[in-house]
Amino acid sequence: GYVVLPKAAEADYSEYTEHIRPLTNAPDNPGKFHVAHLAPELFTRVIEYPEVRDLVRWFCGEHARLDNHFVFAYPGQGVSHNIHGGPWSESRSVYYHSQGDTFQTSNLKVGISLNDQRGLAVVPGSHKTDMRVRPCDVPKSELTHPRLRQADIIVFTDALIHGTVHTEQARAMLYYTFTPGHVCWAEWEDLPWHRDVPEQRRKFLRKPGMCHVSAEDRTISWKNSSF
Repeated sequence: GYVVLPKAAEADYSEYTEHIRPLTNAPDNPGKFHVAHLAPELFTRVIEYPEVRDLVRWFCGEHARLDNHFVFAYPGQGVSHNIHGGPWSESRSVYYHSQGDTFQTSNLKVGISLNDQRGLAVVPGSHKTDMRVRPCDVPKSELTHPRLRQADIIVFTDALIHGTVHTEQARAMLYYTFTPGHVCWAEWEDLPWHRDVPEQRRKFLRKPGMCHVSAEDRTISWKNSSF
């Protein structure tokens, strides 16, 4: 249900932290916040990391979208036991399917570790089960704590039961959520910083919809959802 890509973000790590560290160290650090508007080209490079690109295509299809992103940054003592997700989460809209060698998930999390940490917890294999979960219901013996070092990338489906557990270490992650083209979790907005993203990445920022193939001449167009 998850894979760690060691040092996959190392080339850009210093630039990420240059923009993010002043915000995480601020006295009024809100814990979760957006950063792409600060440096759109930098904070969308993850789309073109080869291993990330291949996994997004594999699990979200050729017409995947970057649905949302956020920085998660808390001191260790300030993080509560928060286990959530899974195929039977409260919204019941998280899914993971496999058929032969074809896979799809409703949303794929790509997390860039901004420090050495072990605050993330997952239940391996839970994305393939019908487990229903409340934070207090998951025995600690079932939790695995992936060890992440700075610049590592972890990729997992939200259908995997996961969350944050108490740790003495501070925890800082830069998270991206990719979805199939027709799936939308965050309210879509045409934001000014989208225009500052390199052209080849902009299709990942488009409004949710579906790929339409003309029956007449087989041309391909993007048909936006009507909501």
